[in-house]
Amino acid sequence: MTNKYVKLSLLLSILILICSYIFLVVHHLGQVPNMFLDEVNYASEVQSFHNFDTDIHGLRFPVYFTSLWGQGQSVLYALLAQPTIALLGFNIFSFRLTMVIWGIMLILLVTTITYIISKKLFLTLTILVSLISSPWIYMSLRWVLDCNIAPIILSVGIWLFIYFSQNTNFTNTFNQLGKILGIVLITLSVYGYITFWLYLPILFLALTIYTLKNKLISIPELLLYAFIILLIILPLLIFAINVFFFHSNKPTKFLFFDIPILPSARTGSFITLSPHIIKNILKNLFLGLEYYILGYDHLPWNSIEGFGVVSPVMLLFSLIGLLTDTNNLGKFKYFADITKLQLLTFLPLTLVIIPNYNHWNSINFPLAILSGIGLYNVINTKTYFIKLITLLTPVIIFTMFLSYYWSPTSFGKNGMFNYKVVSTINDKVGQNKLYISNLSKNVSEFKLVKNVSPKYYDKHQDHLGANHLAPKYYFDNLRDISLINQVKSGNYILVSQTDVSAITKQYQYISNYTLDGENYTLYKVTHK
Repeated sequence: MTNKYVKLSLLLSILILICSYIFLVVHHLGQVPNMFLDEVNYASEVQSFHNFDTDIHGLRFPVYFTSLWGQGQSVLYALLAQPTIALLGFNIFSFRLTMVIWGIMLILLVTTITYIISKKLFLTLTILVSLISSPWIYMSLRWVLDCNIAPIILSVGIWLFIYFSQNTNFTNTFNQLGKILGIVLITLSVYGYITFWLYLPILFLALTIYTLKNKLISIPELLLYAFIILLIILPLLIFAINVFFFHSNKPTKFLFFDIPILPSARTGSFITLSPHIIKNILKNLFLGLEYYILGYDHLPWNSIEGFGVVSPVMLLFSLIGLLTDTNNLGKFKYFADITKLQLLTFLPLTLVIIPNYNHWNSINFPLAILSGIGLYNVINTKTYFIKLITLLTPVIIFTMFLSYYWSPTSFGKNGMFNYKVVSTINDKVGQNKLYISNLSKNVSEFKLVKNVSPKYYDKHQDHLGANHLAPKYYFDNLRDISLINQVKSGNYILVSQTDVSAITKQYQYISNYTLDGENYTLYKVTHK
């Protein structure tokens, strides 16, 4: 084939892949997957901002969310989602759409910059194929776990920063503004995930050394960027000091920012704090390697067994990409080098951060990009036929992954919280009292459907938890099943299979439902 037709076929392939991927990511976004518990809590925060201009506890400018049980969630995604929610109104589709938009934006940015800088269409294609064939990237874009916005914003910022640092086609002012935008985005990622509080200082140090050594920035620029970084992180720094050093038990103010409380901080769930440090370091390291090499982190909302962040087959190309001499890539070497730095600077944290695909999410996009670079280096000199066959491999693997993801029996369709089911139950019950199994867990699902104001939420619940957080026994018309001795005619009972023994009378059967993968039965009390 002539160079003209090869170039045309590559451009057409890139365009078809991008359009197909956008369709696949947006398809039935509001229905599949069902909602994970953390996503339900976060949706309540976003919904509260849309309807009441505050979080669920009434704070207008929180730097972090206390969330329903005081466990904490990051604020960045909620801020980014507001324009989409304002335009489309709040529903599960619009709530998730911002994650899709930023994910697609990153993929388009990486693809475009790769071609502009490298002038290599085939390299552009291999990186694109590696990104869109990543099972974890596809899954993470389709539901909102607040921490998964952080690596997207970080990578967008890094690619913009490096692009404007070496670009000579624009005025110095335009380039400087582009670099500042990159620095701002990189820094804002710290508001997206608490592990980035540990990760960003290491990454910034490596980035500073690399960019100064390669004369991409000057010392005065470095001082300016350091000032911008400090300015952005200062409210979060005040929050961290209040929570972890002063153990504050009431919200405070810093300028116009709200500094919330965090009575149930979950640092122990992702950072090794045990006295058996060496044992846990080795456990983290080997478990992490196992999860990535075998392609499963044992969390079905994160991954499908055997497919991984990038499939085990493509992970070999990630290793090749990591070991590739980037000097052969022209000016694109800077992007390849920084991608390596994103991966390598996280390695010290693998020793203390408990592994799963979300806890280690800062390495997931670099792994996919390096996979594309490795793929390019292995097959670039091969015949057109061999290139085509090799490129089809990740596409075929991704197609197999999709068949599991969209299967009628998949976890995404059958596990977790189904918004429509809870809406149906809520509509059927109306304002009658509903006695429910495990109120403290299930209240978040009903709270999202009920859409109550922060003042209402604070007033119409028991406060037997801590600091007016998640109720244990009653909220609005909901009652915990342990209070069933108070049931009256006209009330409803939603009981799980594990609590069915609490039903001692014959009540009117209404229907069966599945909530969070567990079977529930709805009864109506016709006499008492």
